[in-house]
Amino acid sequence: MTKDNPVKSIDELITHAGMMSLEHDEASIIEAIKSYDDILKTSDLSDDQRLSAKFGLAKAYQHRGDHNSALKTLDKISKFPKMSQMQHSMVNYLTAISYESLGYIDESCTLFDETIQQFKALDADPSIVAGTSLEAGKAFYSKGDRERACQLWEQ
Repeated sequence: MTKDNPVKSIDELITHAGMMSLEHDEASIIEAIKSYDDILKTSDLSDDQRLSAKFGLAKAYQHRGDHNSALKTLDKISKFPKMSQMQHSMVNYLTAISYESLGYIDESCTLFDETIQQFKALDADPSIVAGTSLEAGKAFYSKGDRERACQLWEQ
């Protein structure tokens, strides 16, 4: 702990890095990525903390526009042995976002459809399904399937 970094626990470090990754300046996002990397080097992380930091890192990469690094991180997360079905669905959701950003529109649309069904089957919070539908609609609109995009946006 330093004067400049009063954060004490790993959970607080993860939260702090997450807040930095949401900033709109690249320096903050780069600092968040560095923080997540440092956190992940810590040997005494719980499984939940390690998973939370990896998800945060993937989202920070996405926020920076580095979707290839996000996909590599998401691939590592997908191999994590102790993940819930909801966490697997979140990996798919974030993967679909990166696919869309990289121009893999067909793959993105397929994955978004699968993810929406997974979230519904898991009885996920309606805001998660709605947010996923909004993102999916953008992908389908990019694909030229305006009818499907409108269906998703109207859900």
